[in-house]
Amino acid sequence: MKTCWLVLLVCGLLMVGCGEKETTTTPAPVPAEKASAVEQVKKSANEAATQATKMVEAGSQLVKDAGVAAEETVKEVVTTAKEDLTVATATAKEKAVEVGKQIKQEGTDLITSVKTAASGIKAPETVVIENKNGNVTLPHAEHGEMYGCATCHGDNPPGPFELGKDTAHKLCKDCHKEQGGPTKCSGCHVK
Repeated sequence: MKTCWLVLLVCGLLMVGCGEKETTTTPAPVPAEKASAVEQVKKSANEAATQATKMVEAGSQLVKDAGVAAEETVKEVVTTAKEDLTVATATAKEKAVEVGKQIKQEGTDLITSVKTAASGIKAPETVVIENKNGNVTLPHAEHGEMYGCATCHGDNPPGPFELGKDTAHKLCKDCHKEQGGPTKCSGCHVK
């Protein structure tokens, strides 16, 4: 900016002196009015340069201040976001624990009610499984006492279940082989 004013000043000075003819090799004295005008131009140029310098410095300071303020704002936003995330995570964990306890309690209550309901049910002495090859009469109570309910019912609560040919042969015949029960068709199927 200073360079620009300096160039203008030099151009102005050259233009002021261009219109006159030189009569001698020695420079003619500058009339007082022209000297005063040159001094005013110099003074104006210096004032303008000083003013421009101040404006540039003020602008630079504003940019620096804005950058610092923006950086502080970003830091505050990040800190607040971290705090909010920490609170949200803690709240979610608390809720998960509460829900887990509630599910556990409801499961325990359900198991208790199933056991209570099951305790009032008496298993039948015998179960007759109808079949085209002859009905199979299962001494149910005897099997339950000897081998336990889980041997046939698995983890499910004791109760009726579908016993097709493949399931029955796998479950019953394999156990009969191990325990010495009947394994031939006529040993279980009676026509």
